[in-house]
Amino acid sequence: MTLSELYRKARSDFRNAEIDSPQYDAMCLIEHFFGVNRAELVVKGDKSPKAEIEAEFLTAVEKRSSGYPLQYILGEWTFMDIPFFVGEGVLIPRDDTEILVRETIKRVRGVENPKIIDLCSGTGAVAIALAKAYPKAEILAVELSDKAFSYLKENIKRNACENIKAIKDDIFRLYEEFSDSGFDAVLSNPPYIKTDIIATLAKEVQHEPKLALDGGKDGMIFYN
Repeated sequence: MTLSELYRKARSDFRNAEIDSPQYDAMCLIEHFFGVNRAELVVKGDKSPKAEIEAEFLTAVEKRSSGYPLQYILGEWTFMDIPFFVGEGVLIPRDDTEILVRETIKRVRGVENPKIIDLCSGTGAVAIALAKAYPKAEILAVELSDKAFSYLKENIKRNACENIKAIKDDIFRLYEEFSDSGFDAVLSNPPYIKTDIIATLAKEVQHEPKLALDGGKDGMIFYN
């Protein structure tokens, strides 16, 4: 098949699978596997890719059609214009979490070399965004999951955030090591979904780690 035919097939498959953004997802995969953006597709659409790359693309289309997250297929995602490695075992950064970052920036404005701790850090999206905003801040990023912690470390390295220290530990135990006045900001994007509701969430969310989603019977276990 040509690139244009592959794009149309992916778009059609995604529509049939009721994927929310079939055109966008199809184009993301075209660019990821073939290095061709939307404008280039118009010029190069009649070209046929190598058979092995086409097979990889079609496999990815099938996975996406089944509800597997686009972000996991791509292996990376951006949050506040910052690139992050993502994959199975770590929560995908979402735009609404930007509110947490921007609110923290406002609250520590004027504090010289703020000390910040990010609990349930996952990919490190929140911690890294804050490190970019405050290069002189001292930031601790705490994560319990082995898989998520590996992404956290890789993303800190990828974004050259030397002012972040990654800590693998359980926040329900770790708090005993810090004094109440030890930080200028304590923040988190914790699990908050009720246990019984998780099975009703979108297919994409079902692939994300339950540890990062399940907030217990009332969704409030972390806050309580």
